[in-house]
Amino acid sequence: MASFIFFMMVFFPYEMVVIKRLDRISETYNIPMLYDMIHVDCFDAEIVGLSFGDQIPWLIESIHISYSPLTLISDKFAVVFQGDGYFGRVNFNKANIKIVTDIRLAELSLEDSVKFKGTINMKGDISKDDWKGTFKVVSDGITVNDGNKQYSFGQLDGDAVFNKNQLSLENIPSDGNSKIILSGRIFINKSNLKYSTINIRGNAASGDKKGFIHISGRLVAPTILIN
Repeated sequence: MASFIFFMMVFFPYEMVVIKRLDRISETYNIPMLYDMIHVDCFDAEIVGLSFGDQIPWLIESIHISYSPLTLISDKFAVVFQGDGYFGRVNFNKANIKIVTDIRLAELSLEDSVKFKGTINMKGDISKDDWKGTFKVVSDGITVNDGNKQYSFGQLDGDAVFNKNQLSLENIPSDGNSKIILSGRIFINKSNLKYSTINIRGNAASGDKKGFIHISGRLVAPTILIN
């Protein structure tokens, strides 16, 4: 037993396993993956400067993968990632995937004509058996300004349901000076992530002024309409 543990810690090709997993993800979702540096040992891996070619305009500054010599083989590991405007943790095991994300809207590269502020936190899990799950969504300090109108929505609190390749939001309300109820869908294109789409809308009100917000199009570069 001791010799097996010694072999796993010293001679097992961890870097090759991690790189092959990245290659498999790249091939499965038809997304080229490029990175500045990768460092791998028997308990963790770090990837710096992960980008996706010209298909997805996102740069993940750093990814930290935690595992042990045995759990890496059995698909039980944790991934922590961060970039401009977001942070997340994903725990993988045989039964499900647990996800926690924090998004800082002001730091994201969204449409220039519309300014967002505030944070979004999502926490939930997805079952590997049927690829279904529920997420708790809490947004705080949300403001939207298109140069003509500004809405201060405060906190939004509700649930989102994941079903195979679709994340659904149903009637998520706000509690700020401005009011909105959000509903919509995010469709994940598993065969080619760059074609994933978003369609979320809400009727907004600020005092006696009423309008609506519609976020639609490709998830990587949505169109944001305020009226």
